[in-house]
Amino acid sequence: GSSRSVGNASRQASSSRRPWKQQVLQQVRRRRPNPQEPPPGHHGSEGDVNCVWQDWEDWTSCTASCNGGVMDRNRVVAVARRGGGADCPGSDKEQAECNIGGCKVDCTWDEWGRWGRCSRTCGGGVMFRTRNVLNHSRWGGSACTGGRIEEEACSMEPCPVDCEWSEWTPWTGCSKHCGGGKRTRHRDKVAEARYDGVACPGVADEERDCNTQDCPIDCKWGLWEDWSACTKTCGGGRKERGRSVETQAEEGGRRCDEGDSKMEEPCNSDRLCPILCEWSDWGEWSHCTQSCGNGTRTRERAKSKEATAPELDCKGDAVIYEDCGMHRCPVDCVWEGWRDWEPCSVSCGTGVKVRSRAHQVEVDGKKCNGSSIEEGECSNFHNCPVGAALGHGVGSAGGHSNASGGTGSAEGGHSSSETAHGPGIVLPLLSADIMLQVSDPESFVDDSDAKAALFEGVKILMNVSDAHLEVSLSLATSAASSSSASHEH
Repeated sequence: GSSRSVGNASRQASSSRRPWKQQVLQQVRRRRPNPQEPPPGHHGSEGDVNCVWQDWEDWTSCTASCNGGVMDRNRVVAVARRGGGADCPGSDKEQAECNIGGCKVDCTWDEWGRWGRCSRTCGGGVMFRTRNVLNHSRWGGSACTGGRIEEEACSMEPCPVDCEWSEWTPWTGCSKHCGGGKRTRHRDKVAEARYDGVACPGVADEERDCNTQDCPIDCKWGLWEDWSACTKTCGGGRKERGRSVETQAEEGGRRCDEGDSKMEEPCNSDRLCPILCEWSDWGEWSHCTQSCGNGTRTRERAKSKEATAPELDCKGDAVIYEDCGMHRCPVDCVWEGWRDWEPCSVSCGTGVKVRSRAHQVEVDGKKCNGSSIEEGECSNFHNCPVGAALGHGVGSAGGHSNASGGTGSAEGGHSSSETAHGPGIVLPLLSADIMLQVSDPESFVDDSDAKAALFEGVKILMNVSDAHLEVSLSLATSAASSSSASHEH
């Protein structure tokens, strides 16, 4: 194989002209095929085969990460030469320069300079020092860390503190009005001396003389004499006592006329004299408890003087009562409850029933509304005999009483004649025929419950309108062997 290299001078010159990646690509050198050589795989005479290369393998890693390295790649023969064929052109190995750029340089600091002078001589100051960059970062190197200036506390020992007074307070008033007094003033230490500081000069309090003139002499009373006897032995009296001047006023002193030479006060107030009880006048009468029918009213009085002993207490009552509203109260009429209904006016059919009620006697009051008697309709169909007319006022003059055209009574009577359906009951109520088929006529006649149910139905039908109802009840004879057909109703 063959390899080519470029000297350091050549690398430095090229690196100064173009980027290193472009340099790497342009440093790859390949052997171009000779145009005089036959193409790969060309067959000359029969049986001759030219050599043919496979594709190049990948480049190896660069031998250096900076300042120039070398990388290689290989290839192998894909078709070997046979006969008089040509050899594979070029080499099976190839080499190129790589990473020809400079290596990275990290930033580095120079040594720190000396500390500067402290900003204070005591009480805590600050001093500084500096440094400079020795090598700046290049080719992707890391920047310098930290600052160019550094500071540090210094002179931390406390400074001396001198004592310091506050301002003087104003002078006080004189302690005496005359005869020589004193007035004072005061000041406080706002700062004590510390750390070898200077102490406060002078004192905290000062005083001066004042009002040195002679004092006036005030008038002075002597002691009070004993109290005199009380003017009353009970019920509260008065007693008094006196005094005289002991020293007269001088030099403008206060005069004794500003005081009293006599004084008095109550006495025997806690000793009550015997007192008779006394009533006040009677008050007004109260309203009557009722406006009528025997009410009551009262009036009162109170003690105007209390007795000092039970035997001296007031006689009589504090409250008296009197009847009032004696006239009779008005009485309103009030109905009592309704009495039971009286029996129906008819024993068979529809009639009238009556009931009544009573009321209290009204005296100058409200009258009763309504009537004391009430009427109502009643029916007694279940007591009517079979074949008899039913209802009160059933039928009319000239009305139909049976299916064969018989004429009823003028008073609304009934007819028991045979109809087209056989013997039965005829009620001219409706134009239509309502028949009842009885399988056992004899039992039906004797069965009061069955008859009551039938006639109750008739009663209900009577309330519908003025139309006529015909009920035909055919009762078969008891001859079971009779050849006559049963009547259907």
